[in-house]
Amino acid sequence: MGTDTAYIPLFTPAGDAAGDVDSMDTHKKTLRDRFMFSFLSVALWGLLLSATWMASSPVATAQVNFAFSVGDGVNAYYL
Repeated sequence: MGTDTAYIPLFTPAGDAAGDVDSMDTHKKTLRDRFMFSFLSVALWGLLLSATWMASSPVATAQVNFAFSVGDGVNAYYL
């Protein structure tokens, strides 16, 4: 009885021994690309919206206003 040896090809980072790219690697790369595109899109929109909100909000200024006079140079003011 003879012994049969099965040949197992060596895998390369670019794909299998025949040069084909593994479909799971392609799927993972596609998901990674979609995730990065979504993340960067949300980050960009958030940055634009926050910049618009900051540019449109009014700047608060404190003003001293005269309220009333008690007499003898005593005046009341409010902020």
